[in-house]
Amino acid sequence: MTSGAGVSRYQATIVFAGEGSRVETNGVNLLNGRQHADTTLFMDHAVPNCASREIFRAVVDDRGHSVFQGRIIVRPDAQKTDAKMMTRALLLSDEAEADNKPELEIFADDVTCGHGATTGALDESLLFYLRARGLSGEGSPGAADPGIRRRGDRIHRQRRSARTRDRGGAALAGGAGMTMHPAVAERFL
Repeated sequence: MTSGAGVSRYQATIVFAGEGSRVETNGVNLLNGRQHADTTLFMDHAVPNCASREIFRAVVDDRGHSVFQGRIIVRPDAQKTDAKMMTRALLLSDEAEADNKPELEIFADDVTCGHGATTGALDESLLFYLRARGLSGEGSPGAADPGIRRRGDRIHRQRRSARTRDRGGAALAGGAGMTMHPAVAERFL
């Protein structure tokens, strides 16, 4: 989770070195003002019978800018790989930006792989729906709804715990865990 920094960059590489490994990874950028966050995640499927799930989200307000580049490579010996990647961005202002670049390189024949990206803004009908459930028109998303806050707190706790399950030799190299700035949590969760 990235929030609270003027400029931040997070880069991680996960190499599947043991057959039968499975990795699930999630990330989120919560940005406002002129914050810029750049996230790069590289999954290298080098051995057979491995699986990966990658979900990345961004919520961007004001003139914030979120960049996500996710790359999955399936090497020739990595038969029976099952790899999926999805990135989604929500723009809360006309000046907010989100650049998503999912990449998938497959050099094996017997695989199940997919990737996708979406970017969009809240429409008026969705805002009406949220306001009808306790969200004020002037307030921050989630500030009036304790249920949304509880879910945000739960997600934050989960991010601090181990997110990668190592079953057979997956190796993780990258940055340290990130925490959510209270002002951003109040605004977005």
